[in-house]
Amino acid sequence: MSGLMRRRRDAEGQQTPCGSWIDRRRTQAALGKLQPKRPCQSRERSQKGGPQEPPNFTRHPNCAGCSMNIPIWISWHNSPTGGRMQPVRADYALSMAATPKSAALGQALRAAREAQEPRVSASGLSVRLGWSPSTVGRWESGARVPSPVDVATLLTELNVSAALREELVAMATTTGDRHWVAMTIPEQRRALAALLEAERDAREITIVSPLLVPGFCQSAAYARAIMQTGQVPAHEIEPRVRTRVGRRDVLAEDNPPSVQILLGEAALHRLIGGPAILARQLRLLQAIGGSPTVDLRVVPLASPWAPDLEGPYDLHTFEGARPATVHVETRMSAIVLHEPEHVTEYRNAAVTVQAVAMPPRESSEFIGETATRLEQQT
Repeated sequence: MSGLMRRRRDAEGQQTPCGSWIDRRRTQAALGKLQPKRPCQSRERSQKGGPQEPPNFTRHPNCAGCSMNIPIWISWHNSPTGGRMQPVRADYALSMAATPKSAALGQALRAAREAQEPRVSASGLSVRLGWSPSTVGRWESGARVPSPVDVATLLTELNVSAALREELVAMATTTGDRHWVAMTIPEQRRALAALLEAERDAREITIVSPLLVPGFCQSAAYARAIMQTGQVPAHEIEPRVRTRVGRRDVLAEDNPPSVQILLGEAALHRLIGGPAILARQLRLLQAIGGSPTVDLRVVPLASPWAPDLEGPYDLHTFEGARPATVHVETRMSAIVLHEPEHVTEYRNAAVTVQAVAMPPRESSEFIGETATRLEQQT
C-alpha cells in the first residue's frame, strides 16, 4: 500500500473486526447532521408533521423517548473488496451517564495519548481530528462516553497497536451495560485500576471479607505469600505487592475516607505465609483499626448466617452525583456493579453482617490475643 493510500485510509476509515471499513467522514457527517440535541426532538418533529429522518437512517429502538440515551444512527461501512458503500445499522446505544467502565475507558484513552512522543494535548488532539477542543478531554474524564467509531478514530490517529485498539473499541461497545464483568487479563487490569481510583475518590469504603485479610489491609509479606502460592509470574509479584500496599495511602490523606472493614474470624487463623507472617499481619490490622476513620469489626465463627458467607466485596460511596460502586473479585473475573438496586442489595448486606460482628474495641482485643498466640509459636 502506497504512503498516499495509507494516509487516505487512516484519514477516512477504520477496519472493523468483520473486515469492513468504517467511513469516518460520512459516519461523522451523518451523526452531526441527524443526531438531535435531545433524544425526543426528532420524534416530536415527526409527530408534528415536520421532516422525517432519511429512510437510510434508523434510530436504535432502545433510545426512543429515553432522556438518558443518545440516538445512534446507521454507520457506513465500505467493503474493501466490493467497493460499494452501504448502510449498516449500529446495534448499540451510548449512555450519557458515566459508568465505571466508561471511566476506565477514559483513563485508557488518556494513557494512550500521553504515551505519544511528542506528547499531544487533549484539546490539540480534538482539533486535529476536527472535533470540539473539549471532546477528548471530556471522554478522558468520563464526563462523556465516546462511541466505538470515535474510539477507533482517535486510536488510529494515535497509531496505537492493533491489539490495544481492538481492546478499547470492544470496551466502548459495552460502556453502558448494567454491570462490568472483566474476564480477560487486560480487562481485569483495567478493573483493578478502576478499583484503585474508586478508593482514592471515595468518601466511604465498606469492605466485607469472610476468609482472607482484604487487599486494602495486607502487609507486603502477607500479599507476597499469597501471590507466590497463587502462581503469579515472578516478575509481576513485586509490582503487584507495591500496588496493594499502596492502597492504604488514602488513610494518610488530609481528608481520608471513612472505612468499615467486616472481617471474618477465619482470616485470623489461616496460616498464610506461616505463623510469623500472619502475626505481623494481625498487628498491622490492629494498627489500621486504630485509625480514627476506620471501623474494623470481626465476625465470629460462632455467629449465625450472614451475607458475608456469600463472598467478599468492596463498596465505594462518593460525594456528589457520582453513583456508588461495588467491586466483586473471583478467581477468573472481576465484576463492577453500579446500578442503584444492585448497590442497595450489597449495602443492606453489610448492615446485616455488622449486626453479627463484634464491636470495634472487642475486635481489636481479639485480634491482639490471636497475634500473641501466634508470636509464641515462633
